[in-house]
Amino acid sequence: MGAAQAVYAEVRALLLARQRADKTLRSEAGRLRILRQISGYLDACGRPDARHTIHVVGTDGKGSTAIMVEAMLRTSGARTLLETSPHLHELTERVVIDGRPLGLQHFERSARRLLDDPRCAEWSFFDLVTVLGWIAASELGCDWQVLEAGIGGRLDTTNTVIRKQVAIITSIDLEHTAILGDTIRQIAAEKAAILRGTCDAVVGASVPAAAIDEVRQRAAKVGARVHLVAEECATRVCATSLTEQIIELQTPLRTYVLYLPMLGAHQAENAAAAVRACELALGDQLTEAMVLRALRSAHNPGRFEVFAGKPLLILDALHTEHAALRFLETVASMPLPSERALVFAALADKRIAALLDVLRDLRMPVFVAPVASDRSADPEAVVQEFHARGTTALATASIELAIEAAKRRVGPEGVVFVVGGVYTVAEARAVLGQAPSADAP
Repeated sequence: MGAAQAVYAEVRALLLARQRADKTLRSEAGRLRILRQISGYLDACGRPDARHTIHVVGTDGKGSTAIMVEAMLRTSGARTLLETSPHLHELTERVVIDGRPLGLQHFERSARRLLDDPRCAEWSFFDLVTVLGWIAASELGCDWQVLEAGIGGRLDTTNTVIRKQVAIITSIDLEHTAILGDTIRQIAAEKAAILRGTCDAVVGASVPAAAIDEVRQRAAKVGARVHLVAEECATRVCATSLTEQIIELQTPLRTYVLYLPMLGAHQAENAAAAVRACELALGDQLTEAMVLRALRSAHNPGRFEVFAGKPLLILDALHTEHAALRFLETVASMPLPSERALVFAALADKRIAALLDVLRDLRMPVFVAPVASDRSADPEAVVQEFHARGTTALATASIELAIEAAKRRVGPEGVVFVVGGVYTVAEARAVLGQAPSADAP
């Protein structure tokens, strides 16, 4: 391990130790107090978050949408910060400058600045990493930033940003109900609270009507302008393969023919929201060639990620019923082999029963594994849940062993799907040799 890696590892451990604050400060009063602290800190530091901003919230699709938006901004010539979560392998993936994760030394230096400051003593892991990114972006001269919210919107750290040009709401479904509320309207109100001032609000094509009502009410209150992708844009998937899909997208500005490596009709919807947001943000600066070039280079590892081989492996970090439904739609639209098996692993706090209600429609044998975490769901209990739904399932000792068993089951001409959440996909990518090396996270 190199010196830079050793110093980074120490800071990484200190940051991750703050994850307990993510759980203990979820009361509204606690979060409001911390957000006031963060805003005060930013004011005292000269607002390192002050730059052109596109803010992205949603139940699903916000990470992919944020990645596409950043690619277009960068292709237009902007210096960019992209903040997304969660990470697959290393914390540095959460802070991306000009398309590359923040360097170890800069990450460590920015983190130390916060960790050593008594004003930040109560901040959570997510609070620290979000502000860390703003500090680094200020030092590096970024003029645009794309911020993916963590949970909800109203009480999210990203919502302390001083101003924003465009807000995107990708989708709204039931999620984190203990925190955000147990109805679509309640969750929509939490996410719509990111609308501030006269920003443009781009609302994804799959957002339900009840949620749109909440968005409109918030927009009217603060003077924001609402743009419904379902009304302003028309999207058609013209062709699809295992490597990309060709999309025809018509917006109020022009008609595009796009080549997108992110697969599935839901990614075409995300692309429509991303393009519309960039049109509103950049105006005439955004050319058709920029959009085409940016989206053709946009990737989101672990989201319907295809690994060619014998057999094929496809990884998808689906974690909600809505995401599982979109996964099924994508599987049905792809030219895939008929011999199929599923590897499933998840954390115990996921809505596993609801996920299995959707995944049983795949009608294929399932190999259940534990996630390498003390928060893992018990594979034997998950197997019983699959059996109760009429699905053949077998418990295995690890994701690696589950993948090997599934590969033997389908043979070299088949396909194995690996699903269940970000932890699951990260482990699977490591098994496939896709995790970063020890010296280069």
